[in-house]
Formats: sequence, C-alpha cells, structure tokens
Amino acid sequence: MYIDSNGNEIECPDPSAGLYIKSRKGDVVHVKIPTDALAFQIGETAQIHTGGLLQATPHAVRGCNQDNIKSHGVSREAFALFMEPE
Repeated sequence: MYIDSNGNEIECPDPSAGLYIKSRKGDVVHVKIPTDALAFQIGETAQIHTGGLLQATPHAVRGCNQDNIKSHGVSREAFALFMEPE
C-alpha cells in the first residue's frame, strides 16, 4: 500500500518498486499482489517448525526511486509480524 503526503492511498508511483522473490528455479521475480488479496511470506520460523516441510522464500523489497518526482512524499505501508522459534 502506498500513501501520499495527505494520507491518501495511491497507486505505486514507481513500477520497479515492490516485493521481489527468488523462485525455486533461481529467477528473481517482481511480485504483484492484487489489491483485494493478502500475501503471507512463509519465513524461516515456519521452515524450522515444520522441519523443512515449508520453505522460506528469499525476498527483498525495493523502495520507490526518489529521483522520480512522483515518489516525493510517498510512503510504502506494510504490516510485518515476526515469530521466533525457541
């Protein structure tokens, strides 16, 4: 979700910004999550708790290019919840 300086939700102003994952084939893929969907990143905790049955997905988030005038005053919003196995 992207928010402008007035607090309004907007479309991402930078088409290269967002979530990138590494596929099982080793390709880096720019993921487009539909606005009416919720995505879950299966992390290392789930991998450890399942003994490797579920596998963590290597990933990274690229922010908006600040050289793009459309990106000024825009924030990317996400909610992260982390669990840590003992």
